[in-house]
Amino acid sequence: MLSNNYNPAVNDSRKEQERTKPEIDDLIPFYLDGEPRKNAVEFVAYLRADGLKLRWNGRNSWKTNYKGNPICQIFICFPNDYRDRPREYWFIIPHFKHLNEYENIIITENWQSYFWKDIFTCPHNPEYGQPDKGCKHPERKCAGGRDITYLGKEFKGAAWCAPLEWIRFTDPGEKEIGMIKKLIELEKQART
Repeated sequence: MLSNNYNPAVNDSRKEQERTKPEIDDLIPFYLDGEPRKNAVEFVAYLRADGLKLRWNGRNSWKTNYKGNPICQIFICFPNDYRDRPREYWFIIPHFKHLNEYENIIITENWQSYFWKDIFTCPHNPEYGQPDKGCKHPERKCAGGRDITYLGKEFKGAAWCAPLEWIRFTDPGEKEIGMIKKLIELEKQART
């Protein structure tokens, strides 16, 4: 599906992407190398084979729906887009709206650590904030976050702006992608 007309020097602005709505396949080869590229290509192929069509959702962002609601988003990021990173990277945000229906499987399979590592904490909580995660709006009433228990572990200062069913898997490896695929299938079953 790679377009011969894609030129990152021209096509990466939000305005231009709104006009052209590029396919994810157009950006993967320009911004990801090695294992991240291989894993992104493989995951996109899995989604398509499963009948989940990715649609452009915003600058360097694509999402797919299942039964009328988002089930997964993929982002390709440049250095300093979301975090200070020295290179391009990608991440998946599955939308696990029915997580509570298969939470026991996550715990049985010992997958909870994958979820715990990317809990968004509020950067405006001086005790628990992590300046490279969460929103950048200290004037909001939610600043400081909230204390939660998630998959059996307590977290202090979790950001209000990031629903717990949206967990970011950054540069997922083969093992994480295998887990994400199984979880997407569980989410689809829970939505029936």
